[in-house]
Amino acid sequence: MARVTIKDIAKELGVSYTTVSRALTNTTGVNALTRERIVEEARRMGYQPNILARGLVMQRTDTIGLLVPDITNPFSAEVARGVENAAQEFGLTLILGDTNHSATQESQYIRRLTSNRVDGLLVIPVSSQAEADIKEAGTPAVILNTKNTDSETSFVTIDHELGGYLATKHLLELGFRRVAIVGGKITSEAYEDRLVGYKKALHDFGIPYDAELIFSGPAFSNSTALQKAVAKLQAEGGPDAFFATNDVIALDLLRELKALPRRLGSGIGVIGFDDIPIASFPEIELSTMAQPKYILGRTAVEILVQKINPGHENPAQHVILPPELVIRKTIRE
Repeated sequence: MARVTIKDIAKELGVSYTTVSRALTNTTGVNALTRERIVEEARRMGYQPNILARGLVMQRTDTIGLLVPDITNPFSAEVARGVENAAQEFGLTLILGDTNHSATQESQYIRRLTSNRVDGLLVIPVSSQAEADIKEAGTPAVILNTKNTDSETSFVTIDHELGGYLATKHLLELGFRRVAIVGGKITSEAYEDRLVGYKKALHDFGIPYDAELIFSGPAFSNSTALQKAVAKLQAEGGPDAFFATNDVIALDLLRELKALPRRLGSGIGVIGFDDIPIASFPEIELSTMAQPKYILGRTAVEILVQKINPGHENPAQHVILPPELVIRKTIRE
């Protein structure tokens, strides 16, 4: 069956091709009654717009791109769900890219998506180069989960410093005094902010900062940092509690603690960050800092839509969402 075109609709109604085009693209110059007739006839004939052709005419593709460091990470998946749902509500198609924590792949994705004429970009960056690449591309964009240094670029992030403070404060209020941090990279802004919050909590409780309790950094993979942290339990001055920079690390830590002799693995405090679904399972009940991941994704789309709609360009918006302490079972038995 031949595809129905705008010319077919124009012929059927006895109006011009231009009138049909204006009516279906919601352009001015067509009275309300005529527009209603055209839209109804298009629906009756089963008309499907040619997205590519419309994009060339209107300089729009109704497509946005989302780049995440690791789509298998529950945090990224929940943010993507918020983005996808909001994009659908705005009639936008989403292209998802996984940069695999690679700055090179991130730059390549940004260039590829902008060359394919996406209307806007949402990026959870893995490097500071992402901001420069976005600015060079000239495509409307919103940075997620980090505060960009370019005041002209919008961002939506979590108050990571507050999260680090509340997580550490919770452990200290329970009586722990040797709180270690496990996981994260020093080059990550989110990690740096959480470390600032961690230090503030120690200061408020009159406890000196000890770099020997920080198991993070560019030289460590998460698994290496985890093994070093667990090994430290057997040494003098070892930790009595752990603040894991995400729930996945916290769950790995719980498994490691369970495998230790009881004198080492019990009575240890553990708190995570993210509040992924498995954290609430009855057999786990992990205390954690809940991030509004879904809201983060939705908010970013709402800001991006404002930036890409003609005549509605707004100044850069900077949104910082608060995390929430979720207290479950913090002390390992």
